[in-house]
Amino acid sequence: MSATASLSNRLMSGAAGAVLLLCAGCSTSSLFVSYPKQVNPLLQDLRAGRPAPVESRFGNKADSADRILYLAERGRIMQVQGNPQASLADYRLAIAAVEAQENEADITVRGTVGQLGAVIGNDNVLPYRSAGYERVMLHHLQALNYLMAGDAQGAAVEVRQAGLEQRLALDRHEKDIAKAKADAGSRRLDLGNADQRVASAYAGLDEVAGKVKNSFQNAATFFISGVIYESAGQPNDAYIDYKKALEIMPTNVFLQQDVLRLARVLGMSEDVDQLKARYPGADLPPVPAGAGSVVLVIDDEFVPQKQQIKIPIPIISNGRYCGLVALAFPYYQTSARDPAPFTVDINGTRRGSTQVVCSTRALAVKALKERLPAMLIRQAIRASAKGIVAKELTDNYGPAAAIAASVVNYVTEQADLRSWCSLPDNVQIARYALAAGNAQVTVSQGALGPTAALNVRVADRGVTVIYAKRAGSALYVQQTAFGPGGTLLAAGV
Repeated sequence: MSATASLSNRLMSGAAGAVLLLCAGCSTSSLFVSYPKQVNPLLQDLRAGRPAPVESRFGNKADSADRILYLAERGRIMQVQGNPQASLADYRLAIAAVEAQENEADITVRGTVGQLGAVIGNDNVLPYRSAGYERVMLHHLQALNYLMAGDAQGAAVEVRQAGLEQRLALDRHEKDIAKAKADAGSRRLDLGNADQRVASAYAGLDEVAGKVKNSFQNAATFFISGVIYESAGQPNDAYIDYKKALEIMPTNVFLQQDVLRLARVLGMSEDVDQLKARYPGADLPPVPAGAGSVVLVIDDEFVPQKQQIKIPIPIISNGRYCGLVALAFPYYQTSARDPAPFTVDINGTRRGSTQVVCSTRALAVKALKERLPAMLIRQAIRASAKGIVAKELTDNYGPAAAIAASVVNYVTEQADLRSWCSLPDNVQIARYALAAGNAQVTVSQGALGPTAALNVRVADRGVTVIYAKRAGSALYVQQTAFGPGGTLLAAGV
C-alpha cells in the first residue's frame, strides 16, 4: 500500500470515528445548528421585554462539551432579567468549568478524536474555549451580581479575579503569538490565494479592532473595582484601579475626574499637578460633606455575532481537476460606530450623559483577528487532508466520485460561530454627587430610546450604584445603596 493510500485510509477512518463521536452526542451542541441561531430567540425576547425561556430552549445543553458557553449565556440572560441569584449560580458553574478545562491534560482520548474530527469536518467539533475577554467578563459580571445582591465583599473577590484573569490572558496571548509564528514557519501549507482573500475580508475590521490594544484588557472592570473599593472605604485601592481604567480608556471624562478627585483626597500633590495639566477639564472638587455619589453602569445592547465567509479552492493534480475544497472562516460584519449615550436627569434637571468605558464589540473583533493565524494553519491542514482524499477518489473511482465528495466537503465545512452572544455591545458609565436623601433619577437613550425612572437613596459619604441593561426597547434596572464604610442600605431594588 502506498504512503498516500495509507494516509487516505487513516483519514477516512478518522472521519468515520469523528462521525460516530458526533452521533453519540459526545461533542458540541452547535454542530448542526449554528450557535447564534440557538440564542437569538432568547435575545429577541429580552429586546421585547418578555421573559426569556432559557431553560426550555437550552435544555440539557449545559451538560455538553460547550457547557462553558451555555452556562455563561444562561447566567447572563438571568442577570439581564433581574434574577441575580440564578445568575450567580450559573456563573459559578461556568467559572469552575473554565478552571477545569485549563487543568485538563493537553491530550485526552476525547481531545484527540475531536482534533481529528476538526481536520475532517470543521472546528465546531472541538469543545468551546472562552476567549480572554469572555473570561474577564465572567468575573466582571459576577461582581455586579454580588454588588446588586448587596455583597460588596463577594464583589471585591470577583474583581480581583478579573484582574488576575487579565494578567493571565496577557501571558497566554504572548505565548500564542510565539506559537503561531513557529507554526507558520514550520508548516508551509499552500492555500493558494485563500489567505490573501481572508486577510482582505478581515482588513475591514481593522478600524474596530484598532480601538483597543488587545482583546482582554477591560477598563469597565477596573472602574467597577474602584467603585467597590471606594464604597468600602479603601481609597488607595480605588485610586490604583481607577488609574488602570484611565490608562486603557484615557478619553473617558468620568475616569479622569475620579482619578483626579482621589489624588486630592489622598494628598498626592504631585499626581494632582500632573493630572490637572493632562486633563484640564476634569478638575472637580471632592464630594462635599452631606452628600454621596450616584454611579451609573449601563450595559448597552448585545455584542455583534460572528458570521461566515466561505472560500472555495479547486484541487488540481497533474493538470486534472480533482474536486473542490471549501474553507469557512468566522468574521464580523460590523463598524466602529460610536454608541448613543444615555442622558441622565436628576430631580428634573439634566445632569449630563454617560460615556463609553468599554467596547466589547472591539474586544470581540480584536480576539477574532488575534486567532486568525492559528485558524489559517488549521484550514491549511484541513484543505490538504481533503485534497488528498479528493485525489484518491479521482484516481480510484473517477471524477464523479471526487465531485460528490466535493459537495459533501462544501456542506460540512462550517465556520465556528460560537461566542458569548448576550454580552453587552458596550459599557457606559457616569457619576454624580448628590445631597444625602432621596432623589428621582431618569435615564434615557434618545427621544425614541428606552427610559427608566427610579427613586434612589443617597447616604452621606455613601455610594449608590445603578446598574442598567439595555436590550432593544427594554431597559432593565437595579440599584444598590451603601453608606459610609460599605454599610449596606438597600440591595437589588
